[in-house]
Amino acid sequence: MKRFQLNTGVKPFDFDPPAGMALMEGYENSGNGVYVIPFYCKNVPDNATFEHVCNKFIEDTDQLICREIHNSALISKYAHFIIQKL
Repeated sequence: MKRFQLNTGVKPFDFDPPAGMALMEGYENSGNGVYVIPFYCKNVPDNATFEHVCNKFIEDTDQLICREIHNSALISKYAHFIIQKL
């Protein structure tokens, strides 16, 4: 399994700290001031770039693949990846 991150765009100072801490389970500080949500997927080739998450499964094509999300706080079921031409 490979580890990926969904950039939330949320910065730690964007909300009230006590209320924000209740929302932070499964989130990580990326180190550059934005929270990310890590997730894992199986069988993702090295030439694939994470595109987005959603609940709809799509069949793989030459340009886009769909993989189930594992071990994550994300509520989405699938991650879609774009295949980069080598």
